[in-house]
Amino acid sequence: MGDTEPIMQVEGHEAGLVIDVVASSQAVAADIIPIASHTGLHTPIPEHDGLISNFAYPFSPGGIDAGPVYQFCANHVWRLDDPCMPFKMSLFDL
Repeated sequence: MGDTEPIMQVEGHEAGLVIDVVASSQAVAADIIPIASHTGLHTPIPEHDGLISNFAYPFSPGGIDAGPVYQFCANHVWRLDDPCMPFKMSLFDL
């Protein structure tokens, strides 16, 4: 926001939220998206009066059909002496 930014220090005063709707069918998911969008768009902001929103859409259109999704299930257990063993790690002094 440049010069209009109310807080110049980066302290995490803003948040981004992407609503991901996963349902039993594409039709059900498509029915939920406008409800979530409308609710977020028209939820009042306590510090402001009138029809103001702080909602933005990262996609166009605002709701997209992404197709089927799959559920991952880990059906195994690793017994590890070191929990970092399965992951490649590098440490650098800068």
